[in-house]
Amino acid sequence: MNIRVGQYREAIDHLFHLITVDYCACVGLRERTTWAGIARKVLAEVEQLECLRAKADDRRRHARCILAAKARLSDFPDNIALIASGEG
Repeated sequence: MNIRVGQYREAIDHLFHLITVDYCACVGLRERTTWAGIARKVLAEVEQLECLRAKADDRRRHARCILAAKARLSDFPDNIALIASGEG
């Protein structure tokens, strides 16, 4: 999806905030599971974004943020079974 530069940067900022600040604010397994669902959705949206007028720095930041989000999510496997067993 092609969007304006400002929207592109805001989407990248939102994903970065989600994988840093929001992740660290989670307390307990239930919150982290909810966070992971939201993060996966936002990541999928940001991966689809394109901006024809974005600068090279914006594109590098976009790529780095996606890699960081994938790394954060890979450290967090699907924990639905743990929640069902009462560990959350």
